[in-house]
Amino acid sequence: MFFLFSDVLLYCARSSSPILQFKLHGELPLKLMTVEDSDERTKIPNSISIYTGTRSLLVAA
Repeated sequence: MFFLFSDVLLYCARSSSPILQFKLHGELPLKLMTVEDSDERTKIPNSISIYTGTRSLLVAA
């Protein structure tokens, strides 16, 4: 699950506790982020690639 704030994109997973909680896996500062449509490059429909200086993610819906 992703949470977008004004300066950062957080990616998390839902915890197994009965209360609605999330475990933070990472944060990507928007200042350093590049986003591109990756449908044609990866042949995965409805996908985007997110790049920062240290990390890259492929997100598909």
